[in-house]
Amino acid sequence: MKLNRLIIRTLTIIFILNIFIGSAFQVNARETEVNIIELKSGFDNLNTSYDDNETLRILESRAVVLDPHEAIYSSPNLVLSNISEGLVTYDVNKRIVGGVAESYSLSRDRLTYTFYLRKNAKWNDGTPVTAHDFVYSWQRLSQTGTYRDYLLGTAQIKNYEAILEGTASKEDLGVKALDDHTLVVELEQPVSYLLSLMTLPSFAPIREDMVIAANGNYGKNFDYLAYNGPYMVKSWYSYDHFLLTKNPHYWGNQHIDIENIKVITSEPDGYESFLNNEIDVAEILYEQSINASKYGLTATKTNNGSIFYLNFNQKDALLKNSNARKAIVYGLDSSYIPQIKQSWISANYYIPSSFFKDSNGFDFRRPHNEFLLYNKDLALEYWNTAKSQLGIQSYTMELLTFDSNLSQAIAEYIKEELEQNLPGLTVKIVPVTFTEKLDLQSRGKYSSSFSGWGMDYNDPLAYLEVYTSTSVNNDVNYSSSFYDTLIKLASSSSILSEDIRLRLLKMAEKELLLKDAVIKPLYETGDYYLVKDNVKNLIHDYGINQSIKFVIIE
Repeated sequence: MKLNRLIIRTLTIIFILNIFIGSAFQVNARETEVNIIELKSGFDNLNTSYDDNETLRILESRAVVLDPHEAIYSSPNLVLSNISEGLVTYDVNKRIVGGVAESYSLSRDRLTYTFYLRKNAKWNDGTPVTAHDFVYSWQRLSQTGTYRDYLLGTAQIKNYEAILEGTASKEDLGVKALDDHTLVVELEQPVSYLLSLMTLPSFAPIREDMVIAANGNYGKNFDYLAYNGPYMVKSWYSYDHFLLTKNPHYWGNQHIDIENIKVITSEPDGYESFLNNEIDVAEILYEQSINASKYGLTATKTNNGSIFYLNFNQKDALLKNSNARKAIVYGLDSSYIPQIKQSWISANYYIPSSFFKDSNGFDFRRPHNEFLLYNKDLALEYWNTAKSQLGIQSYTMELLTFDSNLSQAIAEYIKEELEQNLPGLTVKIVPVTFTEKLDLQSRGKYSSSFSGWGMDYNDPLAYLEVYTSTSVNNDVNYSSSFYDTLIKLASSSSILSEDIRLRLLKMAEKELLLKDAVIKPLYETGDYYLVKDNVKNLIHDYGINQSIKFVIIE
């Protein structure tokens, strides 16, 4: 039986490769001369008024570090998305529009992008933003060894992997400045999502002289920061807020409607502050959204593309056994958890709903296929098999979780469910801070973990690539050559039809969940917001780019 399954899986890979090669041949046969693609500004059709000196008031925790190569929290991303700008960004309709780049061309083999930069793109002191600033930034990113440098690999930037392995230097990275306003980016293989990745703050330019002047404290010493985005830091050190104000040298400054962004950091109650007219937008609870209707207010509900799940470290003595993992995923009824917060929805899948569509406009989750549905009897069968294979009658599994009250409440529910349904299993909850949790997981010092993931770029690969055997974020130590093959082929999507590519990604999700039980999805998050009626284009429902440059106050 095992041999038959191996033969079938091998033939499946061969079939996929035939599709891949055939599709590549067809596309190459149709290629024509390369044209320069103009990028729109995104400012068209915005009903703005530029002379009313408006201030947008929002709540957010204070950012400690404003280094785009190190930022991993939401607060620095909010600031960085507004004080810095990369080659491209998203407009209010989620379309890619020009940032520093005003156009680009793509080589016929789809491996070389040439970006043509705006000659009026400037830093906040009026000096020009050049292609050399991008080269310096990306080369620096390749050397940081931080949470963000893996994005260069995701983008398939030429020689990034060789740099990691020590067989190439940062100067070999596939990014070159032909002159001050022409940037060439070379890839290892074609990727369809490159422009989406380029919207992230990590790919923005950085001034080398400021990094040198900061003497190891870039992003921490605010006297040595240069801004090329629509806003700049006006004041930072006030105890209860900081202020961003329009960058007078920004190339699109004349189109920016909001003069100031006041970020309140004293953590007042958002709902009460909104009712008291102290802020212009508030994230609220479901119960508050119901109560708001009494005041004639209508809350906006959004999905944000984040999935929370249980991670299983496959180096753990118990969790290295696939039957043990399957016992846990089938033995946990997660349907209760989303009831804790009404904006959450149960998710027996990994790729979130309502974000990715095929050529016919159908959602990735259509049909709404789900995996690992609660089945107590099946869980017990897997559990007994696992105990027999491992020669154990009992086991204590640590569950790493965040130290917040909400996370610990979820962990307590998971503990109760698993201990009740899997006799002999004891779950020990280990609550730690966010930073400690990242560190423990990155070093593999855990058994299971309550974790979450959201998209860095607008593609299912933003989720699925995490579990490839070479991913720096694969802290569960999962390795499958079949899974890697599926992801590699799907990553070469520029020469595959989108429908075939989505089929590959669906196969990968099924492999990850149903066959190998690498994680146990729990819920998909969402939020409720109250926004002032005269504030438009503010709410973003995916990704980490939180640019406010297209927001207007009527």
